[in-house]
Amino acid sequence: MHVDGTSRIQTIFNRTENSYLFDLLTELDENYGIKALINTSFNVKGEPIVHMDQGISPPQNYRFMKEMDVMLVTPLEDGMNLVAFEYILSQKYKSPEDRGILVLSTSGASRVLKQKGFGEEDGIIYINPMKPKGAGEKTAEALMEGRHLSERVINYVETERRVDEWAEKNIEAILNSRKVA
Repeated sequence: MHVDGTSRIQTIFNRTENSYLFDLLTELDENYGIKALINTSFNVKGEPIVHMDQGISPPQNYRFMKEMDVMLVTPLEDGMNLVAFEYILSQKYKSPEDRGILVLSTSGASRVLKQKGFGEEDGIIYINPMKPKGAGEKTAEALMEGRHLSERVINYVETERRVDEWAEKNIEAILNSRKVA
């Protein structure tokens, strides 16, 4: 039930609709008895939650991220560093026990976070998106173990993963690549 007093049911009937989500839901059901995932954070009265294949304005995007318990970032959908780091920062003002987890595959963000020593104890779960059963198991285990994004990873992203520094490095790299050719 949503805070506005409404409920909306959404279903996925087969793998062709969204094979990754279908496989993940199947895994959660078969191995953990979790038969549904519920997310009402982006509902508007009378409107169902929908898959959005376009950008969301920053205020809505951050509101949406803040309410999510699990953020999955993979190159299959969105492998950008920025999305992962935005999610981490969106959890900053939540109490530690209410923060979500970040599930990453081999995107740039996972390499950066692994190199810095962040792992499951920090609420960062590394998965192989091509193996949905294993991805589902690791995600469910992290949730059942009460994992949450740590203050340590939030502080790292806030102080060391600066967008202005990233932009400067990348613009410089682009300009230098033109000189080499």
